[in-house]
Amino acid sequence: MVSPELVSKRLLAGFLVCGTCESAMIVAPRRFRGRKQPAYVCGNRRLRGTDICSNSRAVRARLIEEVIVRDLREFLSPERLAETLTRATEDAEGQARFEADRASIKRDIETVNKEIANLMIALASMPGSRTVQEGMCDR
Repeated sequence: MVSPELVSKRLLAGFLVCGTCESAMIVAPRRFRGRKQPAYVCGNRRLRGTDICSNSRAVRARLIEEVIVRDLREFLSPERLAETLTRATEDAEGQARFEADRASIKRDIETVNKEIANLMIALASMPGSRTVQEGMCDR
């Protein structure tokens, strides 16, 4: 069986939630100025009754969908899309540089650690030398 939001003809079906009970809003006919019009209403209240949700508000589907579409057109303008893609590319390049720097620093640390270990071995093998720890304790 297909979920209702996948076959809905309404733009926001499955996206809007009731502000009172947080259930999905569904589309049902409501009277506005004497005419029946599709409206978003609380699905819990509509299907399960007023004991479940006290939200009796209805929002005209056409009204809210027009506002959403207008805002989406503004938000998803070609200029904003290009800006967003440019920023995402720069972020990805910055992340790649960061990871390369991090890998280089890790290699440098490994090299320094090996050099320290070699120096400790060389110091320990010198005749009459004390260990590095003994030398540090004298200070």
